[in-house]
Amino acid sequence: MKLLILLFTATLLTSTVFGSLNSKNIPSLLLGEPPNPTDYRIQAFNILHYDLNAHFDNIPFRSIKAINTITFVWTENPINKKFYFHLRDLIIDSVFYNGQSISYSEIGTKASAEYHFEVPAPIGAKIGDTVQLSIQYHGMMTAEPGSSSWGGVQPSSGSFYALGVGFKNNYVSMSQHWMPCFDHPSDKATFTGRFRARKPFFVASNGLLQIENPNDTAPIYVWKHEIPVATYLLTFAVDEFIEITYPTSPPSVVYTKRSDSNQTKYAFAQLPSMIDCFEQYYSTYPFEKIGFCITQLGAMEHQTMISYPRSLVFSTFNTKDSMNAVAAHELAHMWFGDLVTPLDFRHAWLTESFATFSEALWYEYKQGKTQYLQYQEQQANGYMNSYSVSEGIFPIYDFLRTGASSNYPRTIYEKGAVVLGMLRYMIGDSAYFTSLKQYINLFRYGNAQTNDVIAAFQANSSINLEPFFSEWIFGKGYAVLDIDTVKGDEDRSYSVTIRQVQNVDWGTYTTLPINIGFYNGQNLVGDTVVYLTQKQQTFTLSNIPLNSTLRFNKGNKVRSLFKIRTITTNIQEKLEQQGLLLRPNPANRAVTVEFPENNSEWNIIEIFSLLGEKVAEHQINWRNSFSFSVEHLPKGIYTVVVKNNSQSIASRLAVE
Repeated sequence: MKLLILLFTATLLTSTVFGSLNSKNIPSLLLGEPPNPTDYRIQAFNILHYDLNAHFDNIPFRSIKAINTITFVWTENPINKKFYFHLRDLIIDSVFYNGQSISYSEIGTKASAEYHFEVPAPIGAKIGDTVQLSIQYHGMMTAEPGSSSWGGVQPSSGSFYALGVGFKNNYVSMSQHWMPCFDHPSDKATFTGRFRARKPFFVASNGLLQIENPNDTAPIYVWKHEIPVATYLLTFAVDEFIEITYPTSPPSVVYTKRSDSNQTKYAFAQLPSMIDCFEQYYSTYPFEKIGFCITQLGAMEHQTMISYPRSLVFSTFNTKDSMNAVAAHELAHMWFGDLVTPLDFRHAWLTESFATFSEALWYEYKQGKTQYLQYQEQQANGYMNSYSVSEGIFPIYDFLRTGASSNYPRTIYEKGAVVLGMLRYMIGDSAYFTSLKQYINLFRYGNAQTNDVIAAFQANSSINLEPFFSEWIFGKGYAVLDIDTVKGDEDRSYSVTIRQVQNVDWGTYTTLPINIGFYNGQNLVGDTVVYLTQKQQTFTLSNIPLNSTLRFNKGNKVRSLFKIRTITTNIQEKLEQQGLLLRPNPANRAVTVEFPENNSEWNIIEIFSLLGEKVAEHQINWRNSFSFSVEHLPKGIYTVVVKNNSQSIASRLAVE
């Protein structure tokens, strides 16, 4: 529910409780028209309730005859203002404004993200007026257009069900494929759905159920949801369902086909424990029902009635995957996405990043910190090795939606989850979970945007988090590193030089925690975390357990978003740096060697690759400096050795 007073109160509280924050990349909230899915515009109205009466008279053909009454209030002076609603592929029979027939206009083409219908405010309408706008309509409900159809009303073996968003459609929210509504996440309202369907079909939907005329051949399934909900989180599913219940508070129910009941019972056996997990980390479960409905496609976090794909039920059962991370992900959405809903779809990471991070928390809750870190590592590798390649490189906030990307690219799932894990380590568990609880409490049953969650974290952290969010949420990509390690005396220390070599367009990361594990064989015997804050840094690690080797992004503390391009380990101890300078370093054309100022007569310069192969040699006469070309050398890290008849010294050289 949009309530402008509530919105501005929340904005004021954000600035006073959490402190001021620069609204980087996020436009101000201005009165505008028409609605757009990726651009919040304050409207002249606030929707209070949807009351849908729908008759499914020909289920195999997805046909509907219905009337939907939208109750709204004019929050701005309605003179010269309009009420907007969305409806696609269905035929409007009539529109009534407080019981009186009223004209309406179809605006735009269906190819436009802003395609909608307009109803002008009638003469005499006043600010504060409560209006009931009834829209009578019929037709065949449709799914998301295109070859990769996912959202909308999907057919399913003689029945059908609705999924609230599309992956490739430019208008994102799909409830307009079955119900006239203001189909934008910013305006949440309560919902009553009265669905008539002939037995043996059953209709599952949001909220709590009452059945009218249960003994009739076509009973009416009345679903009432008295908590505000965004339209994309509304759903229904029609099929020959049975109920499977679980002993939780509030009650949990899963709707499935009788033939799939054994597999479903196994897949959701951990549901009570999942609820306990997220109530511990976030807050008490916020709705009147915990519901899942088994459909052909999914998973989709419809408020109190999650659509869950049948294929995952069977794969969970067949592999005996008792953890069922996808179910945990969708359940976590009840807090992130449903209780607190993004103001518009630019902020979709506020739902998907947090729900994906919650999968790792679920593993930690059941199996411990090691499993949490392994899961985070899988998520990091999935993003860097797969999704960043298939989708492209773009920010988490206001991300790219064209080409190989979509309305819900995997980048905002996997990358976002690892970024949140990095933040958790940086500010600590107490500040991290306190921030989330404050954020949830302040914006519960309403809407939030990216700067709201940033402000919550900043309010509880002594660290300036603006660079972190600038690099990892508003920025793009991940770090790529060349690492050079030199073992010190007595096998108890290392000098570690780390250089960032990622695409220059991605920028330089200054907020990158790197967990370094110390290993004796396959056994972790210790670890530490260093923070990369510059393009190139050298760290000295001391008091390392004997006979240890170093592994990066390993250990017991954190997993981060970086790839290692090259690494050198266990460099010969006798190649000590004794004042030998290479300028410039890194280099891409020529390098000047400045020798130590002593009486040695240096006569040979040798250059070795990481594999120990000599790639160049220069004969010199002793003097203060000598220059040579590196244009013929591939990019990478090299060892430059200067010799005379009795000794040698060495230094590292990076070739770009």
